[in-house]
Amino acid sequence: MNPSVAAISALAVLSVLLASLLVLFLLVLRKKHLQMTRECGAETFVNFASFERDGKLPYNWRRSLFAFLTLLPSCLWTDYLLAFYINPCPVQLDDFDAYFKEMSKDSAYKFSLQFEELKSVGLDLTHDAADLPVNRPKNRYTNILPYDFSRVKLISMHNDEGSDYINANYIPGYKHPNEYIATQGPLPETRNDFWKMILQEKSPIVVMLTQCNERRRV
Repeated sequence: MNPSVAAISALAVLSVLLASLLVLFLLVLRKKHLQMTRECGAETFVNFASFERDGKLPYNWRRSLFAFLTLLPSCLWTDYLLAFYINPCPVQLDDFDAYFKEMSKDSAYKFSLQFEELKSVGLDLTHDAADLPVNRPKNRYTNILPYDFSRVKLISMHNDEGSDYINANYIPGYKHPNEYIATQGPLPETRNDFWKMILQEKSPIVVMLTQCNERRRV
């Protein structure tokens, strides 16, 4: 047999073998992942690729990559990936009412546990714009700041420093990466910026998620 033909044949066999091993490996991982989901284990923190922050990857590709990463063991997640929170125990719509009642028991203790776990998400992400001296007075709290990669940027007025800043972040939804916006309750000096953002982003619905008065504060 011609040596080159033999080498090509050996390479083809090796490629098929490696592909088969990869498929088997992914199937085993998927089985473990599904088992974890059925058992409704503890929440998992998964990392997302760094180019997500630049919005360079098409959204459907991002969702596919996100789904693939959930199959990988955590030891394979590298430091350059973004922190992203996953609950491996999806709640069926028919079970939502019972789930909500269970989580709300004991003064919503289980909800408070989930909230505490979120504190470790995104600590490596920058919020330099929020830390600029001109923008600091626009933040209601010093520990709740928008990430640079996903913050809402207002149309700048006369290139004034800080005129594009508002304490608000885009949040991905099911169909679009910027489907929602999370923002703080406007301060007296940021009320105009708040309504400017509403008009600029063409937001049809505004939802207030907190009480107007909390701990004797408006």
